[in-house]
Amino acid sequence: MIDQLSREIKLDKTPTRILSTVPSLTEYLVDLGLEENLVGVTKFCVRPKSILKSKQKVGGTKNLNIELIKELNPELVICSKEENLPDQIKELMSVSTVYVSNIVDLDTAVSALKDIAQLTDSTERATDIISSIELKRSQLKPRNKKLKVCYLIWKDPYMTIGKDTFIHDMLEQFGFENVFGNRD
Repeated sequence: MIDQLSREIKLDKTPTRILSTVPSLTEYLVDLGLEENLVGVTKFCVRPKSILKSKQKVGGTKNLNIELIKELNPELVICSKEENLPDQIKELMSVSTVYVSNIVDLDTAVSALKDIAQLTDSTERATDIISSIELKRSQLKPRNKKLKVCYLIWKDPYMTIGKDTFIHDMLEQFGFENVFGNRD
């Protein structure tokens, strides 16, 4: 399999020890029925609530505790080009097999979901989830008149989204105009 950074990913067997550094993909792994396989998550992985106390926290998305991750001995680490720092991703590659997503729109999101399902031997469960997403996508009815919006994702400092993000793509699909859509 090839990840979203065009790197070849090889696993000798279905991973039973998975570490997720991406909150949305942590939720997806749980939806796939893999909660018991999760050995670690970030402090931002807060859903579903069942993982809050039961899973080892390995830092934030930008400040992973690599030594703790080594101790957890994951067979597969799920990362994101947008969420995680390149140096930390590289260091994780010396610890485990690492899948890196690069989700910038709905197509790359669905592609990542399919990849992760394949890597975790969960394609049957993923089919329903992906079909539901694709059905809802086909039912999207964009606004007739574009409403200009600013989508803030962080405070202290305030941060927004540029044109190269999943949120920007979703706003566009719903008929909104991102006032920062001319920037990366």
